Amino acid sequence: MKWIKIGKIVNTKGVKGQMKIYPYTNEKERFEDFSQLYVRGEAYRIESVAYHKNTPIIKLEGIDTPEAVNLLKNEEVLIPYDEKPELEADEYLIMDLIGLEVYEGEALLGRIQDVIQQGPQDLYVVKGTGGEILIPGVKRFIREVNIEKGYMKVALIEGMR
Repeated sequence: MKWIKIGKIVNTKGVKGQMKIYPYTNEKERFEDFSQLYVRGEAYRIESVAYHKNTPIIKLEGIDTPEAVNLLKNEEVLIPYDEKPELEADEYLIMDLIGLEVYEGEALLGRIQDVIQQGPQDLYVVKGTGGEILIPGVKRFIREVNIEKGYMKVALIEGMR
């Protein structure tokens, strides 16, 4: 089964088994879309989702004490890939972008090796025979993304290569 990492358990909150989650998504509200989460390969039903200073606070069924949360601290929280939330036409999961072949015209520039999420837009790290290229994830440079066929087409400006 293919999994999506959506966050990491970072700490306890309160005395009833609530946990602070460091989200791997820009849209923290997506936690409200799930009925269950997976930790260490085990499914847990979500009892509640709240927020404290923009941090998701999750209560999972069967995790009822801070001590129980501490046993899961630093574990990643996952969902099955086929339960992923609906994405807008120009939204992609990072895991789907990693490995895409990147073309400028007919020229293969390389493959996406990483996505850096800093600032107002993502930055795609493309590695190929010509070295490493950093491409901002904006429409000015990204012409087409085809996850199914495994490629991205870009239009670079002078100095980006």
